[in-house]
Amino acid sequence: MWSDSNHYALYCTPDENAFAAKLAETISSKYPNAKLILFNDNTKEDKDFIWRFKVAARKKGLKNWVDITYKSGWQIEPHLKKGDTALNIIIAPTDKSRVALQLITQLKDPEIKKILFVRDSWLSFNNVGYQSYQLWQQNNLHILTHYFIGKDDKTVMRFKGLYKEKFSTTPDEFAYRGFDHI
Repeated sequence: MWSDSNHYALYCTPDENAFAAKLAETISSKYPNAKLILFNDNTKEDKDFIWRFKVAARKKGLKNWVDITYKSGWQIEPHLKKGDTALNIIIAPTDKSRVALQLITQLKDPEIKKILFVRDSWLSFNNVGYQSYQLWQQNNLHILTHYFIGKDDKTVMRFKGLYKEKFSTTPDEFAYRGFDHI
């Protein structure tokens, strides 16, 4: 997509395969023994993302997951591992705020260790208030976006050093986006 403000700038975002592959890579490297809960809202988009994630996850050696499809009266807690060493990773690509709110309010138990990966559509939900943000924090919510800057990543740190050396300033958000896409 061409930028409206600068006709010499091109703006692009990764496709669903790239998001799913990067998520599988991150989980396999940082949380290889976690239990994965793949939650979908029964839409084609959710099912497609989950399928793409599974393909990438299998390539990375991940196998320990359970699929949950949203329906009336569902409960997520019976699917979660409990205990000091148990970690649950919930992947919920839904873009329906009602479904997202029901999911997040079921994840209230602070004794259950969990990380929740969601799409950037969660940033635009209208019914998100302070209580929801507390639940986001409590559930270690990670939002998949195309403009995340992994400042601990070695390639990003190298880019930052080279950029600062060449331009005598630190890169701004758009410089990081350009680096990430290229």
